[in-house]
Amino acid sequence: MTTLAGTVRVRRRYYRCLECGQSVYPADAWLGWQGGFSHRVQEAVAMQCAGLPYREATATLERLTAIAVSLHAAQEVVARWGGQGSHRRRMQSG
Repeated sequence: MTTLAGTVRVRRRYYRCLECGQSVYPADAWLGWQGGFSHRVQEAVAMQCAGLPYREATATLERLTAIAVSLHAAQEVVARWGGQGSHRRRMQSG
């Protein structure tokens, strides 16, 4: 797991449905972990990418935090966070 403090190894329970084959780490959803990044790393990526081109944003994040995030991972984080923002706006206006 990549956190603002660096990469850490975390042991957590893993469940897999025998019928459909879908798997899940329940703690990940509770902690806000997605794509191998902590909630705060995802937030930092989304904030950097909101104001800078992806390449510059990921390079700046690496310079400031020593956390390397690929362009693809940054795009996935922004897509998730962007979707959450539009969901929040719909909830607030409704």
